[in-house]
Amino acid sequence: MPFSSPTIERYVAFISYSSTDRDVAKWLHRALERYVVPKEYRHLLPSPGSKRLVPIFRDVDEFASSPDLGGALKIALNKSDALIVLCSSNSASSKWVAEEVRIFSEQRGAKPIIAAVIEDAFHHREELDFLSNWNPLIADLRERSRRELTRIVAYTLGSEFESFRKRRTIDLIRRRIVHFSTIMLALVLVAYFVIAASDSIRENAKGVRASASILNAACDSVFSVGDRTFRLDRNAMGDAAISAADEIRLTATRMFDACAHWQERNFTLSAGDEWRFEPNWTLRKTPDTISRRLPSVPE
Repeated sequence: MPFSSPTIERYVAFISYSSTDRDVAKWLHRALERYVVPKEYRHLLPSPGSKRLVPIFRDVDEFASSPDLGGALKIALNKSDALIVLCSSNSASSKWVAEEVRIFSEQRGAKPIIAAVIEDAFHHREELDFLSNWNPLIADLRERSRRELTRIVAYTLGSEFESFRKRRTIDLIRRRIVHFSTIMLALVLVAYFVIAASDSIRENAKGVRASASILNAACDSVFSVGDRTFRLDRNAMGDAAISAADEIRLTATRMFDACAHWQERNFTLSAGDEWRFEPNWTLRKTPDTISRRLPSVPE
């Protein structure tokens, strides 16, 4: 973003860097704006309803011939909620980076300054002399790791890193559970309705066998997921992992019910007797739901 738009009231952050480090700045800008913020922290974003860190200000102009910092950059600094400084030997000797830090610090209030280390020489706090007056928060971007990117996001939003990271982990697990359950449930339901609702497919032995084979594989996977999750050592798991395991078991239980109903109607599942009884790994939200009728045993 080469200039400060008058229509933008706030920037999530301003990236300050030496032009020599342009490639790293471009990568960071793109990675930050693609980052999905956990729901509990989205109220901190400048754009209502947004789930991403937008907008981020990154100047792309050169200032070698300019006597001072441009007015547009000063406005952008004033609109920014955080300042991210790419720390390298290049930025440490850049008068423009120093000027951006100075201007931001003068009007920052409680706004954070984040030192994103991109060079080995700046790995330790005492080596960040050019930022020492502003007590910056430090992130190590030398390897561009996802963990350190998350640290920058947390600091940018004025949040404590560990709490933010744990909440993001829970969000990721929940999204993966939804993705898994959607695929598995869709597979079970599609196979079931294709067979149950179509007389023409019922009359076609090849079509029935093919669909039943898909359903068998899907239901076998459901039983395996539920059983393996049940056997996890909960004493060795954290709260987030236990919560995720319980959600997986709840999802697998709903899928087990669909598979058991299919078995009752068609008796084609490869697993056989295990679908006629409630397995020990099922997990139901309320006791009264356990009273559902299990599939009957064929005479």
